[in-house]
Amino acid sequence: MRIIGIDPSLTSTGIVILDEDGGLKYQKVFCSKPLPNRIKRIYKLIQELLNYVYTITDDGRTLFGIEGYSYGSRQFAHQLGELGGCLRLELYRGCWDYKEYAPTMVKKFTTGKGNVKKELMLLHVFKKWGFETSSSDLADAYAIAQLRLAEYNIKEGIKVMGDYLIYEQEVLKKIGVK
Repeated sequence: MRIIGIDPSLTSTGIVILDEDGGLKYQKVFCSKPLPNRIKRIYKLIQELLNYVYTITDDGRTLFGIEGYSYGSRQFAHQLGELGGCLRLELYRGCWDYKEYAPTMVKKFTTGKGNVKKELMLLHVFKKWGFETSSSDLADAYAIAQLRLAEYNIKEGIKVMGDYLIYEQEVLKKIGVK
């Protein structure tokens, strides 16, 4: 089984793949340059990302976690919405099991606070899980994958809510984990 965290962006999409024990298997940043046709750019980015996933995942179960929309962001909001919608549509068409997590939930699950800056996310991801990177996109993708794994572990009875820190439990309950 693979757990995949995706931090989508038009310029730099981070993807992290964990095994069922939370061990890092793969990490990659997909960079996208502007094209005259924005939809072609989005299509090309999503195809690159999914082709990467297809080539490195086995035939077992694959769970995706995607960072949701940042409603406070105004710059390029429409373009990010197009990317996000197209990515979700492709995952749906491929019958992939995916969940979306609000950026504030990802941050709170990682740091205990839902409104930390990117630089602090890098530090907390390293302190909490030992994942070192200089890419905020990869740090976010890693945290998303860890949140998806925690949700799966509780739902499957591998772990119980009490195995997690209080602020992690708050996030898990808020996203519907019982």
